[in-house]
Amino acid sequence: TEQLLDRMCMTLGGRAAEQIVFGKISTGAQNDLDQITQMAYGMVAVYGMSETIHRKTTRKNTFAATMKGIERLVAADVPFTLKTTVMKSNYQDFERISEFCKKNKSSSFRFDPFLILRLDRNIKKNKQIIEQRLSVQEIIALEEHDKRRSAAIERQCMVIDESGPVNPDRLFRCQVGLNSACVDCYGIFKLCSTLVNKECIYDLRNGSLAEAWNVFTPKIRSKKSSTPRFKNNCGKCEIIDLCMWCPAHSDLETGKLDEPVHYFCETAWKRYSYFQNDVS
Repeated sequence: TEQLLDRMCMTLGGRAAEQIVFGKISTGAQNDLDQITQMAYGMVAVYGMSETIHRKTTRKNTFAATMKGIERLVAADVPFTLKTTVMKSNYQDFERISEFCKKNKSSSFRFDPFLILRLDRNIKKNKQIIEQRLSVQEIIALEEHDKRRSAAIERQCMVIDESGPVNPDRLFRCQVGLNSACVDCYGIFKLCSTLVNKECIYDLRNGSLAEAWNVFTPKIRSKKSSTPRFKNNCGKCEIIDLCMWCPAHSDLETGKLDEPVHYFCETAWKRYSYFQNDVS
């Protein structure tokens, strides 16, 4: 879901950038809305196979509308992706959700067992999200049940470099800002959709797209941590690629770009231990 939202942000970003830089929108950018519509139609979330579980999970009475929408997509032979975010409230219903999604020949199916906190930092809703997070054992059980996913994790375990990262003080180890970035509808430039730390956003209304990409982006990607806590934990962690941790998620959890998050660490190491033993 996050990758799809990033693509949607980037597509709209080009449209916003043309409006900001040139004061008008080209014919090519006009087509961006059509692309966004197709992307949005191609992603359908299924949170439960009964109205009760759907409402408990989403807090919305949209179960009937969701099922009807899926039926229409299938009838129209439109390719789409069914996805679910697994949490405490729908964990017991996951097998039914999986079976339903996989039987639809017009769709592919993905699930995400990891809940990320809100970008608006809403304290009340973030507390609810934390309460809905699965235990490590529940996450492993889901991944073990999905043979394709478990095989991918096992392959990842086999190629982990136990010597750890070369630069333990470096914050950004992912691909954000290398080949893409995001621009929201307000002209705010970000390296990725979840990186909302105030030090890591650039207002295009007060600058230029060229400066954002050529000056601001390298500056953010070169950020380093000076804290021993980071350097001795996330900074030298050899299984960082199996972890939910990144500067953006760290900031959402703790308000800091370089703070380790216990839930992320515990989940990553127990998953690694479990699937490494499977490989062995």
